[in-house]
Amino acid sequence: MKINKKSGDILLTQLNQKEVFALLKCQISMHIVFMDSNYNYSTDKTLSVGERLFDAGIQKVLVNDEGISYKVLIKQISDNMHALTLGILFRYADFKANEPLIAIAGSLKDDIVDSCVYIEYDKEVFKVVNRTFPNGDSDSLYFYETNNSLLAFIEKGPVLISDSPHISSVSDILCA
Repeated sequence: MKINKKSGDILLTQLNQKEVFALLKCQISMHIVFMDSNYNYSTDKTLSVGERLFDAGIQKVLVNDEGISYKVLIKQISDNMHALTLGILFRYADFKANEPLIAIAGSLKDDIVDSCVYIEYDKEVFKVVNRTFPNGDSDSLYFYETNNSLLAFIEKGPVLISDSPHISSVSDILCA
């Protein structure tokens, strides 16, 4: 992944497939752009990616203000890649607020990326949100960077893990 400044925004280029899929699951507003060899892109092909959600049993993402499945989004990306290069554009403030998550996106465990509804980062807390349990309870995991503790909501209730010699960073929990 290469990080470039472009018109006050941050443009990620040279992304591999794993990084793209992981970033699509991150709860960060972004624009997927398709560029020529000079890094110029057309706004008519830009996909504005917003909130990730779970609706009617399907993981969805808001793209250009429409809730679509990841399968449809991947097809749209694939359809636009002919002779063009994929880039992901962030507003500078969004990039800076989520930089720790963006930095590890390519090393996130595949099973976490595949199964989660979304992953987000907010003020030194990583959060992985999965589908809710059949009883309606949240299935989420929170990792607190300040004290390297983990709070998980499982079907039997919340579990707090702190002061574990096995957990010294977010990489121990979320990364392969």
